[in-house]
Amino acid sequence: MAFHWLADAPATGPVGAARPFRSAQGARVCWRGRELVNFASDDYLNLAADCRPARSAARALRHYGAGAGAPPYVGGFLLPQNRLEQELAEFLGAEAALVFAGEYDASVGVIGSLLSPADALFADCMNQPSLYDGSRLSGAGLHLYDHCSPRHLSELLKRHGRSARRRLIATDSVFSLDGDLAPLHDLAGLAVRHDAMLLVNEDHALGIMGPSGRGLGEWLDHCEMRPALELIKIGSLGKAVGAQGGYVAGPRPLIDWLRRHARPYATVTALAPPLAAAAWRSLRIIAAEPERRIRVLRLAAQLRESLRAEKFTISASESHILSVFVGPTDDTIRLAERLHARGFLTTAVTPPLVPGAAARLRFTVTAGHHDEEIRRVAEVLRGCRPEVERLSAA
Repeated sequence: MAFHWLADAPATGPVGAARPFRSAQGARVCWRGRELVNFASDDYLNLAADCRPARSAARALRHYGAGAGAPPYVGGFLLPQNRLEQELAEFLGAEAALVFAGEYDASVGVIGSLLSPADALFADCMNQPSLYDGSRLSGAGLHLYDHCSPRHLSELLKRHGRSARRRLIATDSVFSLDGDLAPLHDLAGLAVRHDAMLLVNEDHALGIMGPSGRGLGEWLDHCEMRPALELIKIGSLGKAVGAQGGYVAGPRPLIDWLRRHARPYATVTALAPPLAAAAWRSLRIIAAEPERRIRVLRLAAQLRESLRAEKFTISASESHILSVFVGPTDDTIRLAERLHARGFLTTAVTPPLVPGAAARLRFTVTAGHHDEEIRRVAEVLRGCRPEVERLSAA
């Protein structure tokens, strides 16, 4: 049988994810006639199915149609995208912003257009893969530093930075696997010291983290080294914002350069007008309703406390994402299946994303979860563990 060797590949992702949900995305989803509490969603602020962005999308659909029809640079740049870029720039406190059809396009487009074979990219080894793919497009030298290690980054900058024409340090602000945070202040200091640009990927931080939910990069906007720091912010409109697309925000000369040189912006059909309108409305909601993100962070702290009380080993998370370390791949998948059978959907993270003995369950907390669901999932997980351990021993 063709590709028979793929049959042994471990299943990574929510148990049952191959079958579509029969409901909208949210804290509770319908799957095969059952309601499941969803701890596998990146819809952190519960906006994906909110009626207000949906109404904005419907109005844009009626007026502008379903698709943009062309890349922005060619002729697909319509009023909803323009309004969204203006709203993003204001929301993030940047001079200007650029919207891409997807977050992957934003990452690849920014890095691929800023760097060349004469340059060097220094990236955290646990970054989103799209940040590495951008370096491949550019031909720049790629140097991975140990996870959240300014010391190792400093060594690499001294060893490889001097010979590079341009230097770019790239990091996620909230790491998507375990929910830990990048040491942005230390990275900014190294960027200034070594005359490097700093690119911060806010995919999992926008709308939740930072003093007012603008992402962790918001802390850098007010630090003492900000005037000397070349800071670029990128992120997703498909997670906490509840729509789709990606963005880059920064100085106006940077954005003007990217409009002309970022290949995905010039060649990929622009973000659909209904999605741009939905994202614009969601940003307005995020700014007006800070209680949403406050609730998410409170519930996440409650979940961490409950899991620690049940003697689970969890990731060093300070965010709305956390992992429970299980170990063997088979045990992790069995535990996810037991949770699924009891009404909880979570993500089993297995090889090749992590080493074979480091498999884990990834939980994401959203504004739509209830306090009782947070408490209950920790209890159910504790009840499932002995059964999984017996099967493993057998």
